[in-house]
Amino acid sequence: MTPKDAIERLERLQEPKPWEPQIDSEMWQALEMGIEAIKKQIPQKPVMGYAFPEKLRTVMLFHGDKEKAGAKTECCPACGRTLGVSQFVKQQTGMRFGDLFCKRCGQAIDWS
Repeated sequence: MTPKDAIERLERLQEPKPWEPQIDSEMWQALEMGIEAIKKQIPQKPVMGYAFPEKLRTVMLFHGDKEKAGAKTECCPACGRTLGVSQFVKQQTGMRFGDLFCKRCGQAIDWS
């Protein structure tokens, strides 16, 4: 069974059926948590975002470091956390990619 098959089966359990007793709130919450956990196992491509938080970028710009302040990096598609290193650091060090999983939310990352 693939993760997508498991998600479909769990979502079908959530659909109300008049001939079955209703799912209680704890079971509903358990199904939601299971679906979310399985979704995070499916690798997603990172999205591009700024390497530094807005306040830190403002300080960098104030001090005239436009190159670093404008540096972009790959971010988690689920929570937005930066993954690995910025494009600026990659240019300086030759690194190619970052983490395989987001350290904040656990989302699998597809670097291909």
